[in-house]
Amino acid sequence: MAGYLSGLEEIIQNIQDEVDKLEEKSVEGLHKALAYVKDEASKRAPVDTGDLRGSGDVQIEGEVGTVSFNTPYAAAQHEHVEYNHPLGGQAKYLESVLVEDKDKILHMIAGEDIE
Repeated sequence: MAGYLSGLEEIIQNIQDEVDKLEEKSVEGLHKALAYVKDEASKRAPVDTGDLRGSGDVQIEGEVGTVSFNTPYAAAQHEHVEYNHPLGGQAKYLESVLVEDKDKILHMIAGEDIE
């Protein structure tokens, strides 16, 4: 005697709904994580006039996101560790956030609440 599993369509739909929620959380998490990276990097960026710290930008296209700083000297300030920053900030201001806070950022992307 062959058995029949009733409610299979409903179960499949419930699983699909949960997968859709995960995908939505992941996109929301990506937005949250990139905003966090930008904000933290802005705090670490060298200060002179404040233009560099204020130039942070987040762009998201689909599942790909970028954080950038849009002054003509942003890359030089990031890369030249020998530069002196008497008013505060540091070189590698963006990279250091990614290295030091990678676990927190990954949890944010996964949609987990982080305090």
